[in-house]
Amino acid sequence: MFKFLLILSCACTIGIVGCSAGKYIGKQAESRSPEPDLIATNPNYRLAMGHFISGNINDVKGDYAQAILDYQEALTYYQDPNIYDAMADDYIRLGKPAMAVVEARKAVGMDPAVIDFRQTLGEAFLAGSDIDSARIQYEKILTKDSTQVGDMMVLARLYEEDQPKKAAALYERTLKYIGPDLPIMMQLVRIYNSTSEFDKSIAVVNKMLAVDPSNLSLKEMLVDLYLQVGENQKALSMLDSLMAENKNDYSLKARAATAYLRMKNFSSADSILDTVF
Repeated sequence: MFKFLLILSCACTIGIVGCSAGKYIGKQAESRSPEPDLIATNPNYRLAMGHFISGNINDVKGDYAQAILDYQEALTYYQDPNIYDAMADDYIRLGKPAMAVVEARKAVGMDPAVIDFRQTLGEAFLAGSDIDSARIQYEKILTKDSTQVGDMMVLARLYEEDQPKKAAALYERTLKYIGPDLPIMMQLVRIYNSTSEFDKSIAVVNKMLAVDPSNLSLKEMLVDLYLQVGENQKALSMLDSLMAENKNDYSLKARAATAYLRMKNFSSADSILDTVF
């Protein structure tokens, strides 16, 4: 999480008028009720923000260990969930996920409605390979805001291995929000193939070809899927045009011969095989 916008905004107002902790760039600030002008009214808050800004500066420099020390010093003057969240981020960067979880839990505990804090907690769990706990956090994020596409995709990846149908449903939801996206659609095809839902794979590949109609690999993938489900005539219709464009592609001819053999059209199969061998 980059925080230099916070540095600029706070540096202009420290000791004068209100800058509140934790408006990080890289995480969108949520709409919240106006906060009191703590910098003007609370000297401890003012001291905390000075150390918080020092931590931000050290984060920009990449000195995460020193930044953590700055945040710890800030917390001796004023406890704010944004400071705990910043510490958790730095512990993740330093490869200390267990400590990151401790600090991220404090941020979430102080303000559980803030999605940013749950994202950090989810990232901390992932850094420590605690997949189940990470899933819980991303599920809670989507319960609060079902349009969080990035978190939706993270959760989908977390479900791919042991709950592929749940992963597929999340990828489908993602596509409804962002429109056609070939890498996501390809991931869907892989999932549907793994669960033997080949009709769904065919539907997705057809949509992919609508986006990229000249993609030879997609066309061959669709041919193979048609052969997989016994749609031999549809496979042959595509193969005819593909073989016309790629006369020396023996793999296409082998596929066509397979389709003819399955349709018991042995003479057509023989005539194609004669050009192969």
